[in-house]
Amino acid sequence: MSSAKQGTVIPMHRNQNKGVSRKKTVKKVSPALASFATALVFLTLFSACLALVYFNFRNLGTEVLRILRTNDTLYLEEIEEIRKEKMSLQEKEEELRLLETSLKRKEADLNKKQNDLDKAYELLQTEEDRQAKMAEKATEESEALKSLVDIYKSMEPRVAASIMEKQEDDRMIADILKSMKSSSAAGILSFMDAEKAANIMKEISGKGGTK
Repeated sequence: MSSAKQGTVIPMHRNQNKGVSRKKTVKKVSPALASFATALVFLTLFSACLALVYFNFRNLGTEVLRILRTNDTLYLEEIEEIRKEKMSLQEKEEELRLLETSLKRKEADLNKKQNDLDKAYELLQTEEDRQAKMAEKATEESEALKSLVDIYKSMEPRVAASIMEKQEDDRMIADILKSMKSSSAAGILSFMDAEKAANIMKEISGKGGTK
C-alpha cells in the first residue's frame, strides 16, 4: 500500500514492448523505388527546363522573325529608293545626252555660219578691192582724158581732126569731144572724114558700138 501511494510504477517490460512495436511500424523504402522517384523528379525538372527554354527560344525566334521582317521591309524600301534614284539618274543622263546633241548641232550650225560669213567677208573685200582699183583706174583715165582734152583744145581744128582720124578708139574720141565746147567739137568734126565723123557722132549720142 505504501508503494501505491507514492506513484504508479510502470513495469519495464511494457515500455520495452512499445519500443519494439514502434520499430516494427516503420517500413523501409527499397533502393529501386528511391531511384525511380529521384529519376521522376529529375525528369520533371528537366522537362520544366526544356519547356522554359522552348518558350524562351520561341519568343526569341518570334522576335528574330519580327526583326528580319522589319529589316526586309527596310531593305525593300531601300531597294525601291535606289531603283527610283537610278531611274532619275538615267533620265538625267538622257536629258544631258539630248542637250549635248543639241549643243553639238548648234555648234556645227554656228561654225557653218561663221564659215559663210568669212567667205562673204572675203568676197566683200575682193569686191571692195576691185571697186577701188576701178575707181583708181577711172580717176587715172579721167585725168588722162582731161590732159588729152587740154592738148586737143590747144590745137588747130584741122590738125586735131587729122590726129583723131588715125585713132581707132572712137569712144575715146567721143569722150574728148564731149568734154569740149560744142563749137570746138563741131569745128574738129568738120575737118574729119564723113564716115569717121558719123561713127564718132553715134558714140557721142550713145548709139555707137564698141570697137
